[in-house]
Amino acid sequence: METMYIIGHKNPDSDSICSAIAYAYCKNQMGFQAIAVRAGEINRETEFILNYFNIDPPKYLTSIKTKVSDLKLDNLECIKPVSSIFEAWSIMKNSKIQLLPVVNDCEKFMGLVSLVDITSIYFDSTNRDIFTKCKTPIINIIKTLNGNLIFGNNEKVIESGKIIVGAMMSDDMKQYINEGDIVITANRFENQKVAIESGAQLLIITGNSQIHPDIYNLAFNRNCFIISTALDTFTTARIIVQSVPIETLMSTENIVSFNADDLIEEIKPKMIEKRHKLYPVVNNDQKVIGGLARYHLISNEKRKVVLLDHNEKLQSINGIEEADIIEIIDHHKIGDIQTNHPIYLRNEPVGSTATIITSIMMQNNILIPEAIAGILCAAIVSDTLKFKSPTCTETDKKLAYYLSGLAKIDIETFSDKMFKAGSTFEGKTEEEILLSDFKEFKIKEYHIGISQLITMNLENITDIKEKLMAYINNIIKKTEYDAILVLITDINKESSELLFAEKKEPIIKKSLKIEGNSIYLKGVVSRKKQLVPMIATSL
Repeated sequence: METMYIIGHKNPDSDSICSAIAYAYCKNQMGFQAIAVRAGEINRETEFILNYFNIDPPKYLTSIKTKVSDLKLDNLECIKPVSSIFEAWSIMKNSKIQLLPVVNDCEKFMGLVSLVDITSIYFDSTNRDIFTKCKTPIINIIKTLNGNLIFGNNEKVIESGKIIVGAMMSDDMKQYINEGDIVITANRFENQKVAIESGAQLLIITGNSQIHPDIYNLAFNRNCFIISTALDTFTTARIIVQSVPIETLMSTENIVSFNADDLIEEIKPKMIEKRHKLYPVVNNDQKVIGGLARYHLISNEKRKVVLLDHNEKLQSINGIEEADIIEIIDHHKIGDIQTNHPIYLRNEPVGSTATIITSIMMQNNILIPEAIAGILCAAIVSDTLKFKSPTCTETDKKLAYYLSGLAKIDIETFSDKMFKAGSTFEGKTEEEILLSDFKEFKIKEYHIGISQLITMNLENITDIKEKLMAYINNIIKKTEYDAILVLITDINKESSELLFAEKKEPIIKKSLKIEGNSIYLKGVVSRKKQLVPMIATSL
């Protein structure tokens, strides 16, 4: 089942965050796989709400573009560096792949071994000396030859010696065998004896031949290990090199691999350039999670997204144009978001998206837990400014009080604490204050950003107003906005003070018919229902 991402607008407010958490819970209860995510930092009011009800904030995403982790990666079996070439080849053959990641004992990615690496060993004319080039556990040889250890310790590691096939007369063998060699022979008593007496460290007897007691005793005295295999001598000599550990073949440099968090658009050029059939994918712990093939690039898989509390591209998370929007739930005017197919759209003229989410849960007979009820109630109270906003409806009030009962909170007491926490700006930079609840609007041909701050008393934040005024006057020159506005709302007086900075054309001054860069707006508390229409009708 594909995961759907439930997400609100950039610079999210409490309604956006709380509604996303609640709707993700709702979707999961309905049998879907959903997670709540956010497109910005949470403000202090939202932080207070989540802490009060002991709920973790959603994961922060900077973009909703498709990542490698969103794809259905191929299963990719890994192998340890001490594993034999025979084991690697068996996995490749059974899995019909040509590439294996090599991982250490902690399962962390070390390198790659390919089918080309494995086959190249058969074209090496010096591979009879291969054991002098690497440390080969004797257990690898036993497994490769499907043999049995007749004498010796299976923990032994072969570090030297060349491979000798004892298929000649015993007297002729002596000139070929040196101390520490590996000798392969069949049921030839004299050849076996000569091999041991000449100093062979390992005797491999083929054809499941019986081991003469004298040979066993001689091997014991000379500390020569013996392996018996049912394979014939030719086959044994041919495949024994497959017992070598793959760490001798694996590539560790110039490896093309990808991280699970890599964006598809960023890795495409590299995949097209290298044209490998398969690429290993690792997570942030450097553990292999699968394989990425070129066919994945044409699968056109996109993240499934549910947009909450907005439906305008300017307010959406980066990369929304590359996502598959499957639902929109909002209480604002219809914006400019486009979808690739018909979707579930629920847009209601209420004061909060949380109100709509609550209705959906009730209509689907989903039990609302105490904590979820608490954050939904808080979101409604926040977005309606404790029912004082002109956007507030009787439905908002009714459901808020219903939720407060489930959450076991008193709205009056809780809202005072919540708004007090949200109106505390101490320790915040001007940028953090501005972006705590910031939305972008396209009004006519103008690009306008509007921040809204909530306070219990306008007179107590005079120093903040002065710093914000200086800040927006400075950044307006560096941004794409035609105007940046800050609406500071006093919820007790149900009025606001508006600060603004304009780039070139005095659009706000003209629309509000004022000379300065601030104005007290009596009775104005809503950004979307009062301020934006006020500006739009005058332009």
